[in-house]
Amino acid sequence: MLVQAYKQYKDFLDSRRPRFYFIKKSAAITFTILFVALGAISAFVYYQYNKIEPQIIEAQYLDNLNGSFNTGKQSLEDVLTTFKIAGAKITLVDNLKESSNSASGYSISLDDIDKTISKIDAAREIFQDQKNQIASTNIPLKFHETQNQLVLYFGSGTTLLSDLKTEHRFDRETLLALGPNFYLPILSDKSLWHVGNEQKIISYYQNTKSNVNEALTNLSRLTPPEEFRNYYTLQTSYLELLGKVSDDIINILKNASPSPGPTPSPSPQTEAAVTDTTTNPNGQVTAVEKAYQLLVDADKKNEKLAQDLLNEKLNLFDRKRNLDKFAQVNLIGNSLNDKIAQLYSTQPQINSYQMPAGLLKLLPLYKRLPLFGKI
Repeated sequence: MLVQAYKQYKDFLDSRRPRFYFIKKSAAITFTILFVALGAISAFVYYQYNKIEPQIIEAQYLDNLNGSFNTGKQSLEDVLTTFKIAGAKITLVDNLKESSNSASGYSISLDDIDKTISKIDAAREIFQDQKNQIASTNIPLKFHETQNQLVLYFGSGTTLLSDLKTEHRFDRETLLALGPNFYLPILSDKSLWHVGNEQKIISYYQNTKSNVNEALTNLSRLTPPEEFRNYYTLQTSYLELLGKVSDDIINILKNASPSPGPTPSPSPQTEAAVTDTTTNPNGQVTAVEKAYQLLVDADKKNEKLAQDLLNEKLNLFDRKRNLDKFAQVNLIGNSLNDKIAQLYSTQPQINSYQMPAGLLKLLPLYKRLPLFGKI
C-alpha cells in the first residue's frame, strides 16, 4: 500500500513538471525583455539629455545674466530716487529762512545725506558682487562678448558710485563742520530786533562770532573735491560776512553813543523790526538803529550769497546733473539690454522629450507576456 501511494505521488510530480518548466522559462524571458527594454530606454534618455544639455546650460546662464543686469539697473534707479527726495527737502527747508528752523533743517539734511550714502553703498556692493560673480563664471562661448560687456557695465557703475560717495561724504563733512547754527545762510535772529535790547543783541552776536570762528576752523581742515570748490568758497564767504557783521554790530552797540542829526527815513523792514523806543525824543539815531541799518545792508549782499549756496546744494541732487554723470553707465546698459533681448529672441526652445508613437504601441504587448501561469 505504501508502494502504491509513492507511485501516485511520483506520477503527480511528473504531470506537474512541464507546467512549472513553462512558467520558469516564461518568467526568464519576460525579465530579460524588460531588462533590455529598460536599458534601451535609459540609454535613449541619456542620449536625449546630452543632446539638449548645452541648450539648458545656455538658457540658465542667460537667465542669470539678465537677472544680474536687472539687479544692478534697479539699484541705480533707487539711488536717483533718493537724490530726488533729498533735493525736494532741501528746497522746502531753505524756504523757511528762519534761524529757529536752522537746527531742524540741519538734522533733516544730515539724515538725508546718511540715507543717500547708505543707498550708494548698497548699490556699490551689488555692482561689485555681480561683477565678481559674472567674471568668475564658466560660460558658453557664444556669451563671451555679452559677459565682457556686463563686466564693463558693473565696473563703470562701481567707479561712478565711488565718485558719488566721495561727493556726498564731503557734503556730510561740510555740514558737520558748519554745525546746526549755520545750515541756513542767515545773518540774524529777527526776533531780537523787535525788542531792541542792546545787551541781548550783543550777547547774541558774541556767541555767533565764536561759533563762526569755530566753523571756519573746521572748514579749513577740509579739502574740497574740484566740483565742490565753489560751494566751499561760498560757505566760507557766508561765514566771513557773518563774522564781520557780528563784529560791526558789537562795536556799534558797545562804543557808539547817540549822534545828533536828523533821523534817517527807515525802510519798511526797519519800521517793523525796531520799535519807537530805540529813538530818543530829540530825534537822534540810536545805536540799535545804526546796527540794524548795517544788518539790512548786509542782508542785501547775503541774499545773492544765500541763493548761490542753495543752488550749489541742489546741484548735488540735481537729476539732470546726475543723469549726465550716469550717461556712460546707462549707454553701456542700454546696449547690454538690447543684446540680452536679441539673445532671448534667438535662443532655441527646449522641448521635453516625447516617446515615439511606435514605441507606445508596443507597450500593451508587455502586458500579454505570460509572467505566471495558472496552477
